[in-house]
Amino acid sequence: MCLRCAHRSSRKAAEEARAALESERSRHTRARDELATALRVSQKRVAEAEEEQLRAEDEAAAARAELSALQAAGGRAQEEGGSSQQRQQQGQQRQAPGMSLEVGRANQAAAAEAAAEAARQVGVG
Repeated sequence: MCLRCAHRSSRKAAEEARAALESERSRHTRARDELATALRVSQKRVAEAEEEQLRAEDEAAAARAELSALQAAGGRAQEEGGSSQQRQQQGQQRQAPGMSLEVGRANQAAAAEAAAEAARQVGVG
């Protein structure tokens, strides 16, 4: 093989390697961008779930305060007339914090699953 032919062959191999490297770099850049987007979406979902949980806890605290006020101000007539209503409020009071935690956990799990799915789609996970 002559030197000229060897040089052409070497140059062609280098160009092919450079093209393969650029293609790989481009693929990794797209994957990184997709994962960054999935992470932002997941973080937003977690923040929304936390806000929902705080709202539910505030509502439960308000319901407990209202119940305490009713019990403190209650006379005989309120106790007899409002006993079923108080039981209903107490049941809601017990359910509200638990439900908010369940909602928060479900939203966090959904956000984590979305991020994992995005990672699987781009072939990183």
